[in-house]
Amino acid sequence: SRGNYFDALADFELCQTLNPGNIACIQQRGKVLTALGKFFPAIKEYTKVLLFGTSEARHGEYVEASYLKEYSRYLHATLDQPLRKFDPDSDLDERFRNYWTRQESFGFQNYTEQAGLQPYTRYFDA
Repeated sequence: SRGNYFDALADFELCQTLNPGNIACIQQRGKVLTALGKFFPAIKEYTKVLLFGTSEARHGEYVEASYLKEYSRYLHATLDQPLRKFDPDSDLDERFRNYWTRQESFGFQNYTEQAGLQPYTRYFDA
């Protein structure tokens, strides 16, 4: 379903139905939801990946989900800003950007999480 987010979403939902514990399906579904601007459901998907733990087999997905969760929160928080003010290079913590680029664990000290959506926030889909 390359390039068609709605078909991709259906594919990853089918993947989760057939194999509910498949971390790759959960994470890919989160990426599609982020691309569609459905940030709250995306954050919930990334949180599921994070809850599976950090074993070696899942390390890459775990690290990526940590950053994607924060990035989705950032995108949601900037929705009401004019596009000219959208500047992740300045808005996101330099350590966040550097660690994400190097795919290092999201565990640096004194980081302030992005404001906004949390996995436990009440959500109403309009």
